[in-house]
Amino acid sequence: MFMLTNPFFWAFIAMFGLLIGAVMVSGTRLGHNPVMGFATIMICDSSRIILVLPFCVQPRFEMGVWTWIVGGTVLAGDSSTWITGKG
Repeated sequence: MFMLTNPFFWAFIAMFGLLIGAVMVSGTRLGHNPVMGFATIMICDSSRIILVLPFCVQPRFEMGVWTWIVGGTVLAGDSSTWITGKG
């Protein structure tokens, strides 16, 4: 059952669904079949939903105090240039 709790497996399935969706919209005969369109959307969306469920453990980075300080400084600097229009 390790594969079902692996987030990279579900991300791969989601990308596979997006690939099939891109192929379907690019003008093939499958693009006119509503059943194939529904199946593609269900493959892509269900794997994206499963990806964030609690049993699928996500790899995380440890954020220290300095990460928050640098991130806040960058955000404040970017926001000030956006508000004033000078940048």
